[in-house]
Amino acid sequence: MSEAVLRGTSVPAHAKLSARMRASLRAYWVEAEGYQKFLYGVGALLILSAVFHAGVMVATGGSFQGDVSWRKPITFGESFGLTAVSIAWFMTFLPRWRLLGWALALALGLANLGEVAWVSLQQWRGV
Repeated sequence: MSEAVLRGTSVPAHAKLSARMRASLRAYWVEAEGYQKFLYGVGALLILSAVFHAGVMVATGGSFQGDVSWRKPITFGESFGLTAVSIAWFMTFLPRWRLLGWALALALGLANLGEVAWVSLQQWRGV
């Protein structure tokens, strides 16, 4: 029990909200199937890739415009990462068919990883 409850004082509204949000996210994670967790992991990895490439762009003084720019690895990582996370979350509301879920998650996750890796490799090669 929290100190505020034990002392009989009220808990600020933002503390209640953040606690409810954490509890909700924890419940989604506990109830998620393995294929959903795989997509969450792929999404997190791709979003981290976007953040990494943004850091490289800032550190090297790279460009966000033009044919050879850091825009593509950043936006591809961000958009494919958010897509993977969104689809994993959406799968919560669909019937749970383990084989079909894994087939779809693997196809989407590996395709997303491959596409972002290919775009990133092109940028690092300068083409």
